[in-house]
Amino acid sequence: MDEIEINSREDGCTFRIVVVPRAVRNQLAGVMAGAVRLKTAAPPVDGAANAACIQYLAHLLDVPKSNVELISGEHHKRKTVYIHGIKASEVRRILKGAMK
Repeated sequence: MDEIEINSREDGCTFRIVVVPRAVRNQLAGVMAGAVRLKTAAPPVDGAANAACIQYLAHLLDVPKSNVELISGEHHKRKTVYIHGIKASEVRRILKGAMK
């Protein structure tokens, strides 16, 4: 499995995701070229998949939804996510655990 590329920031961290919409359920599905593959049941219509990704990541990382921000890729399947208020090492541990 590839390693998740997570960048530390002063008040959180960023990492890339590749979104797979219209999946059977919301789940992490491995790492591809350093980006987390995130399957979501939501369709890619009117921001529904983006909202579902934010909600899923907030729940998984145990942070408020307001702490999860899409900083690039709003209209693409490849996105960069900024997680406020949590260290990169903790995010890595949680994401790896959720993929097992």
